[in-house]
Amino acid sequence: MKSLITMSALIFWIGQGSATQTSATHLKSDRLISVPISCGGLLRVAVKGDLIQDVVIYPEKLSDRMTLHKSGQFFLDTKGLSQPVTITIMTQRNITQDMKLYCDSKCESGPLILEQEEKPKSELSVEDPKLSRLIKKALRGELERGTSLPRKSNRTREDVVWKGKKYWEVDGQIIERYEAENDTSKVIILRPEILQEKDDLAISFDRDFLEPNQKAVMVVVRTKETAS
Repeated sequence: MKSLITMSALIFWIGQGSATQTSATHLKSDRLISVPISCGGLLRVAVKGDLIQDVVIYPEKLSDRMTLHKSGQFFLDTKGLSQPVTITIMTQRNITQDMKLYCDSKCESGPLILEQEEKPKSELSVEDPKLSRLIKKALRGELERGTSLPRKSNRTREDVVWKGKKYWEVDGQIIERYEAENDTSKVIILRPEILQEKDDLAISFDRDFLEPNQKAVMVVVRTKETAS
């Protein structure tokens, strides 16, 4: 299968700075990471570009302080914590991270945002400036005219039907626009590798996640030869 090109909607932002509560903290799944937090309130923990599916906390007696939300984030009541807390998170992208959270009076209040240190190899940025501009225009519905896509072009993944709307021929390439609505009760990560077909050159979305009852747009780029 060809390497898949994706736009910035699914590219992880690589932050700079120390591992304080108000800056992004890099995931290092091969080791335990220590993270300072501001204790005394409710701490929100999220993984950028991913959803937390399960959390294990130690000491176990602190489990009543933790809530795993359907949005893929979890919340921890830190009021009165005097000892470090060890937490293991597991995400929808199959990442497992062990963390030791400890109170630091110098740490400002705010969410703990985790992110990958390196973006997945299957996700590459679009290097052709012209192609990048065309994809963005297609996502916003700004490309003029266009030809209707046949119903057979629809793609169904994770109980969501992506309906082909229009396509355009540009410099020997086909740009296809799809739309979908999440009729399920779960939050779905929009991953190009799930929707990719063998002749796709690039896939881009207008958002990272598709929440229940939410709509999204997908743009697919293929060569004219393979699309015919």
